[in-house]
Amino acid sequence: TAPGAPPGWYPDPDSERQWRVWTGERWSTLTRPYGPSAPIPSPVEALTVLRALHHVRRSGVAATFAGLGLLVSSLAYWPGRAHALGPRSAIIGLDVALALVTWGTVANAVALRALRGRWGLVTVAPGLNALALRATLALERDAPSARPLVAIQALAIALFAALAPRAPWLAI
Repeated sequence: TAPGAPPGWYPDPDSERQWRVWTGERWSTLTRPYGPSAPIPSPVEALTVLRALHHVRRSGVAATFAGLGLLVSSLAYWPGRAHALGPRSAIIGLDVALALVTWGTVANAVALRALRGRWGLVTVAPGLNALALRATLALERDAPSARPLVAIQALAIALFAALAPRAPWLAI
């Protein structure tokens, strides 16, 4: 600190992690530590989170919602209904839908567990865990602009769930 600076606590000029008092003319011998340093996350923990988020970005959310759409569509055109698919096509559609929902749910659950550090009912609920993941990421980044997006996505899913039984073309 240059001469003429007001007296007070300043970072120690000797490059130690502490504060030192400047008397207004010279450095005193009075010091105190900065405080506890922030814990550094282990590289393994950080890598686990990054790997989980990478899988979700690549396939988790898309697989979940594509699977849910295909599931609704398969059930809407199930044999015995108007405009039904053949039994083989219906079963294949249902199997693919369940596989996609399972894959997406697992990818989202692993990422959500890595971010939150715990399992829960929301963590394993198909579709709901994708929304919880989006909300958790928005809160972690403290991104208020992402919060309305989460609400819009939740509303879109609710509308889809309400309208899909009456309008199966929505699942296409």
